[in-house]
Amino acid sequence: MVKRDELTRAMIQRALEIYFHFAYGSDPRRIKGFDDAADGDVFAGFVNESRVPEAGHAQLERYTLRLGNRSYPYMKLVLQEHVIPGQFCFGVDTHDQMEIRPDLPDYEAFMRLRRHNFELKRKIEDAFTDAGLPTMRTIRDQAFLAPQRTRTQRDRPLIFVVDDEVDEAQALEAMLRREGFDVVLAFDGREALERMPFLHPALVILDYEMPEIDGLTVIRELRRDPSTKELPILLTTACRVLQNDCPKADGFLAKPFASGELMSLVHSLLAS
Repeated sequence: MVKRDELTRAMIQRALEIYFHFAYGSDPRRIKGFDDAADGDVFAGFVNESRVPEAGHAQLERYTLRLGNRSYPYMKLVLQEHVIPGQFCFGVDTHDQMEIRPDLPDYEAFMRLRRHNFELKRKIEDAFTDAGLPTMRTIRDQAFLAPQRTRTQRDRPLIFVVDDEVDEAQALEAMLRREGFDVVLAFDGREALERMPFLHPALVILDYEMPEIDGLTVIRELRRDPSTKELPILLTTACRVLQNDCPKADGFLAKPFASGELMSLVHSLLAS
């Protein structure tokens, strides 16, 4: 784990080398603002996308650098606090979360692009981890080390976590189990819809940005089914414009978020 004052420009330079190797097959290009900055200014050139948290919760920092890839210009390098306040990790935001209807002529091409971006993101983040940079996997491993709260079997609500990012899903699993919940994971929207009839969860924690069937589509399908119409759903996303567009979700949590903020919403939704 890396705290803010432990971040170095050498770490960011290594992350840029890895990113450009996979995204472009080249050395890093000159980054406006970053290359000219003083040695101590690790966030120079990055855009500050830190959000204002809910009352009573810590603000988590999020910085992005739009670098794109050979096929898509909007993909971002991300350096942020997520889940554990005060601890930073590197990641990639594909930034391709626009809704494209299946009846549109470019739908199949866009879905291929999404799959390409998703696989590229995985390769880059795996390489970050292999290079010793902090990533979501680091946070996941830290979450599994925490002691678990003891509950009786009767008092263990089942929470269904649906997220295409395996490390993040497993980190949420560890945190929820630590609080005494039972947890089942699914890693895409299609798997979630196929497994739902057999699970009967008390709550679904659902990621919006998934490459095949996104979170909003999953919500629409669940609300059409009488057996899941009233099922509490907590939607999580890094997409800033989505909150007003998801009235069918019972709760909304913007990324990055702290574990305490997540647990507060979970307990609130289960109580209601």
